[in-house]
Amino acid sequence: MCKLLKKDELSVKCESIVFKAVVDWIKHDPVNRSKHLDHLFQCVRFHLLPPKFLKEQLKQNEIFQYQETDSCK
Repeated sequence: MCKLLKKDELSVKCESIVFKAVVDWIKHDPVNRSKHLDHLFQCVRFHLLPPKFLKEQLKQNEIFQYQETDSCK
């Protein structure tokens, strides 16, 4: 999955789509997938995301309650 997310040819209107794809993938099976979050977030180009968006995600998104996300924060 990370190979796909890192591709420069990946065409998305906003990097938030990539961020949300990672989050949705984790949410589908959090018990087994949350351990991959740190690695997958390395594939997201956070510098292209507005700080306000990131703040909202940290506050509102339940995946940031998982222990595995501590290093990501």
